[in-house]
Amino acid sequence: MKTTITYFSFLILFVICSVPAIAQNFTVERSSHIIVAGTSTLHDWEMKTTTVKASGNIKNDGAKITGFEKISVVVPVETLKSGKKAMDENCYKALKSKAHPNIYFQLDEVKSISISKVHATGSLKIAGVKHDINLIGNFTKDNKGMHTITGEIPLLMTDYDVEPPSFMLGTITTGNEIKIKYTVKLKLTNTAEL
Repeated sequence: MKTTITYFSFLILFVICSVPAIAQNFTVERSSHIIVAGTSTLHDWEMKTTTVKASGNIKNDGAKITGFEKISVVVPVETLKSGKKAMDENCYKALKSKAHPNIYFQLDEVKSISISKVHATGSLKIAGVKHDINLIGNFTKDNKGMHTITGEIPLLMTDYDVEPPSFMLGTITTGNEIKIKYTVKLKLTNTAEL
């Protein structure tokens, strides 16, 4: 009896370990977007872009996502729009878009991942200045296999050597604190065993 149980346990372990890890490329769906939100002495403001470029691999075991690797995200600064041309131009100037036309995020490590949340660390580069950040995102998958990651990153503009923009000869000033809110929708493409 003991031999049968030992054999059965070994068989289960063998089957579990035999399930291959899969690495999949992905595309970013057009409905993905990033919003930069802040305050000013006049009113709150937002700038939004739907131009989100990403690359890397997603790992899964055939049933659920188990990790991410070599993920990088690029957002062209001048695709961020508030709907107000003067504000956009002031923000591009503050972000030094001519010298640093893109905002970059590079994933370093996935700390934990579940069916509904992902906790990762990475680096965020804005206006040529890079800092390490923590990223805690909500994670969902719909019945069509679309994976959506949402969350927000609070930061200070001055940490990235960005002077908060001002308007109307300095009578209106923006707050130093902003939030980067992201909704990134990923569609898995080709697969390969790891």
